[in-house]
Amino acid sequence: MSGMLSKLFTTSEMARTCGVTKHTLFHYDEIGLLKPEFVNAKGYRYYSLQQCYTLEMISVLKKAGSSLKEIKDFLDNQNTDRFVSLIRQKQRELELELNRMQRIQSFLDGALQMTENAQKAPRNTPAIEEQQTAYFITTPVGPGISDHEYARKYSEHRMYCEEHLIMHELPYWSIVDQQQLQSEMYHPSLLPAGCQPLPRATIS
Repeated sequence: MSGMLSKLFTTSEMARTCGVTKHTLFHYDEIGLLKPEFVNAKGYRYYSLQQCYTLEMISVLKKAGSSLKEIKDFLDNQNTDRFVSLIRQKQRELELELNRMQRIQSFLDGALQMTENAQKAPRNTPAIEEQQTAYFITTPVGPGISDHEYARKYSEHRMYCEEHLIMHELPYWSIVDQQQLQSEMYHPSLLPAGCQPLPRATIS
């Protein structure tokens, strides 16, 4: 028995080696996530070197946003393909979360810029501004569109942007094309055209 124990790690040694707390190891044992390799008659826990790898995998999946239940389900039925699939799923979730945070930052930047520009602009006076060429994701609409149809179009546009990780800010506006403007027809022809500029032709 002493020879076997010499190859195992105490709870303190395991915690120090893997950079976790003893409380974490106790908790993982209690919920069945990581059981010690051996428990002696006095209740002392001992872990193997191989379990350091398991603990590192738990840490990676936790940092990727997996719940302890998800991790336990994986460890109970783990295989390489499932691990790769799980990591890719978490990468996608992290990409979406990063994109969400970038959209929030872009939204705040856009709101601040528009508000500051509005404070400086003359009131009730049409103005022409020259802007750099930009291409946008747009959704076409026609004249006489109802509020419900407008809302459906906007929802489709927003979902497309989010699914393709395209940032958009303050999208509650529309585009009137030049011909309509010259003929004094002011209903929107494109909406909401609020996505980030793209280096290619406009997509409708």
